[in-house]
Amino acid sequence: ELTDPDYWVRQVREPVRFADGAAYVRSAGSRTFLELGPDGVLTALVHEAPAPATGTDGDTAPDAVSAPEVAATSVLRTGREESEALLSALALAHVRGRPADWSALPLPAPRPDLDLPTYAFQRRRYWLDGTAGAPADAAGLGLVAAGHPLLGATVRLAGTGAVMLTGRISLQAQPWLRDHSVAGTVLLPGAAFADLAVQAGDRVGHRHVDELTLRTPLVIPAHGALALQVNVEPEAPDGRRPVGVYTRAETAGEDGEWTCHAAGFLTEGSTDGGESVSGLAAWPPAGAQPVDTDGFYDRAAAAGYGYGPAFQGLRALYRGQDGELFAEVALPTGLAGEADAFGVHPALLDAALHALVAADGGDEQSLRLPFAWQGLTLHAAGASALRVRLAPVDGNADTIAVQAADGTGQPVFSAAALELRAADPAQLVGTSHAADSLYPVTWTPVGRPADPDTGRHLDLDLTFHHCAPARVADADLAQAAEAATTGLLTAVQAWLAETATGGDVGSRLVIVTHGAIAAAPGDPVPDLAHAPVWGLVRSAQSEHPDRFLLIDADPDADTADLDEVARLALASGETQVAVREGTVLAPRLTRADRSSGTLVASGGGWR
Repeated sequence: ELTDPDYWVRQVREPVRFADGAAYVRSAGSRTFLELGPDGVLTALVHEAPAPATGTDGDTAPDAVSAPEVAATSVLRTGREESEALLSALALAHVRGRPADWSALPLPAPRPDLDLPTYAFQRRRYWLDGTAGAPADAAGLGLVAAGHPLLGATVRLAGTGAVMLTGRISLQAQPWLRDHSVAGTVLLPGAAFADLAVQAGDRVGHRHVDELTLRTPLVIPAHGALALQVNVEPEAPDGRRPVGVYTRAETAGEDGEWTCHAAGFLTEGSTDGGESVSGLAAWPPAGAQPVDTDGFYDRAAAAGYGYGPAFQGLRALYRGQDGELFAEVALPTGLAGEADAFGVHPALLDAALHALVAADGGDEQSLRLPFAWQGLTLHAAGASALRVRLAPVDGNADTIAVQAADGTGQPVFSAAALELRAADPAQLVGTSHAADSLYPVTWTPVGRPADPDTGRHLDLDLTFHHCAPARVADADLAQAAEAATTGLLTAVQAWLAETATGGDVGSRLVIVTHGAIAAAPGDPVPDLAHAPVWGLVRSAQSEHPDRFLLIDADPDADTADLDEVARLALASGETQVAVREGTVLAPRLTRADRSSGTLVASGGGWR
């Protein structure tokens, strides 16, 4: 028939009915179409063709909704290699479940001399390291580069002898810090403060940390960064130099408040050249008994210590005869290359302290964190693995002497005493810089407008809809709330229709509830049945601006003065107000007060 000229004449003069044809094929169950013509014109039309639907007489009829499971492609495409178009079409049909005899295709024979890529780019890196958070050129800013992952520059203050080290801390620039959390809060490890103090002392010639007390935990925000300062004051008459570690949220700006996280004193040196780190050449130490650490990090997580892969460095643990603990720790492969940049890597030194938790079974009732270092000295820098001795000082389990050596027993780090103290998880959240970016809703008084132009609102036609306080039993609360919102929705829709047909589109509908919201923290909400009304009307306000006003009055307030309140709210431009003891309040976003305990997780619930 295709060779008959009459066929083509009919194609030109009569309806093609392609959509009907595609719908008929689809009604037979076909969902995959291959276009055999010279291009892909019909392929697009198949997707637009209506899906078949069953009519009342049982026959199929077009439906306006096309089936998303239909796939169509063309075996030929203009400007595209024929073999590529054909293989693509066959591949589409194949993944749609249609059989294909691939052996019939004249595929090229495989070449045996092709070089295969190395596994996971072995020994060759092709990725560009991200530059976000990378330190700027310190020399170009008139500073001296600090050469430390957490510190960008060193500033010597002229005329005072003071030295300031500056840096920037964020989870984007130092992603390994994400693996150190306590009670769900990401904290800078106490070992990092020790390293920062050592770095500061090294630059002023006072390489011994006489003491360093951690005043406030440093909570690292999930987003944004913290500006970091390590300040070393001029030498005091006793030969010591005060040192302090401070941070400030970058979002706080230049006038933001600095928080002191650690403070102490540096001295020129220690008479101990590493002699205190002895007895670690033979490993494990004689008489030490191994402690099972299988599953330790899982147990620690249940106790509130969130150690991710970067901080899971505890490799072996032994208990000595005199209450000492001997630990073998190492940095994971991904961090071992950074060890040379630190005096002692915080993840490595922190892992050494994990032995204290592991020896107790990892399920302590209270969280203990480093509080104060005394007599701290770095004997060698850049270690990626340590042998560590932890010994109670004067029998006190919360004060520990720390000695660390490398794999050959050579001294790396020592501290005469490290004091541990229990931490309150609520305080950890309360110290977060993230509170600076929290803005809760606060109901604040609204004064009378002074602008005379606002008087134009006073002539508006006001229609009041009162929601009488509904005091119902808890069992009936859901039904009462549904009835209140359904009834109000009907009233709102009827009022909109009435004002639209009457041309009174400048009027306002005032919805009044009584105690349906809490206008102050801790306030009761006695009218819970009408609390959903506020959400409903707020949605209506977004669809019909300047047509609705929400007022929440005191539960037992007299409604005689509501007209005055409504006109005051309209004159001030407010769309939602609360009236408490004669004062008109409006919602405002205010910066969260850290001391108020906003969004603090306490126990099993939220406050």
